[in-house]
Amino acid sequence: MALVFGAAGTLLAPAASAASPYNEAYWSLDQSTDANGCSIAYDTPTPADAEIPTDGKAHVVDQAYVATVTGADPADVTKIAYSQHAVATVGAQGTNPSKIWLTYSGQSKVTPPPAPSSCSPGGAIDTEVQYAFTLTRPMWVNVNISNRGTAYSGFTLFREGGNPYLQLESNEMKFDTSGRAYLPAGGYGGFLEGVTNYGDPQVTGAPSGAVKATFSIPGSRTAGPAGTATGLVHMAAARNCTTHTLTSTITSRKKPAKTIRKVVLSVNGHAVRTIKHHFRGRTVTLSLPDTSAARVRATVTTVKKRHHHTHRSTRSVSASYLACR
Repeated sequence: MALVFGAAGTLLAPAASAASPYNEAYWSLDQSTDANGCSIAYDTPTPADAEIPTDGKAHVVDQAYVATVTGADPADVTKIAYSQHAVATVGAQGTNPSKIWLTYSGQSKVTPPPAPSSCSPGGAIDTEVQYAFTLTRPMWVNVNISNRGTAYSGFTLFREGGNPYLQLESNEMKFDTSGRAYLPAGGYGGFLEGVTNYGDPQVTGAPSGAVKATFSIPGSRTAGPAGTATGLVHMAAARNCTTHTLTSTITSRKKPAKTIRKVVLSVNGHAVRTIKHHFRGRTVTLSLPDTSAARVRATVTTVKKRHHHTHRSTRSVSASYLACR
C-alpha cells in the first residue's frame, strides 16, 4: 500500500498546475487469492497505477480476473471469476479541494471441483484512490461511508509529517458510518479504499460500497434555506467567521413587508432575537460562537385582511451552517 508521502513524511512534488490544490491523485489497484498453499494461476496481470484527473468528473476503472487454483490432487481444480467496477471523482473549487469520492461494486463466481477442495480458496480485489493536496486556508471535511455485502470501505487522511489525522472504516455486510474533521492549512495525503471479498463457500456475490469525502469552507451553509418564509427572510450564504456573526435580511418588497407583525430568530432551537417593527429591508445580525455549528430559524408572523376579517399566520425559514473552527 503505497502512500503519497516521500521521505521523512514530506509530500511529493506538486503537480504542474499551480491553481490546483492537488499534488497527487491516482488509482492503486491490487488483487489477492488465498488458497491454503495450493497452486494459483491468473489469466490477467494486475493493472499498473494510473493518474486520476482532478476535474470533478466521474472516472472509471474495472478489474477482472480468473484464478485457477490447483491442489495436490490434479483433479482438485477450482476456477474463480471475480471482478470489480470502481468510479472515482476528484474535484476542486478554485484552489480548494471540493470532493474525493469512490464508489465500487464487485461480482464473483466460484466453480468448485466435483469433490470438496482442499484449497478453500478466497481472496479480494482492492481499489484505492491515493491523493495528496495542500490547503492554503482551513477547511472542514465530511466523510460518509457505506458498505454492503462482503466488502470493506475505508478512508484515511494524514497530515504532512504526522500520524493519521482521520480514519474511518466499514467492514462486512450492511454498515454505514460518517465523520467530520476541521483541517488547518497545510499539506495532507491519504487514500480511499474499496475491497470486494470472495471465497468458498460463496458461490456468487455482489458486494459494494462508497467512500465520499466532501470539503467545505468554515462557516458555509450546509442546508437550506428551506421553509414557507423563504420569500420573507433571506438567510446568508455563509456566516462571517471574522466578525463571529450571521446576518439575515427581511424582504425589501413593500407589499409582503407590510404583512409582517413579528420575526423571531432562533439558533439551535433557542430564541435569541425578536423583531417587532421596522421590518422592510431590515438586516438582523446575530452573534454566534465560532466552535459551534448553527441551525438558524426565522419564524415570521403575518397578518392579512380579507373581507373585513383579519387572518393571522405563522411561517418559518431555516438554514444550517458549519462551525468556524
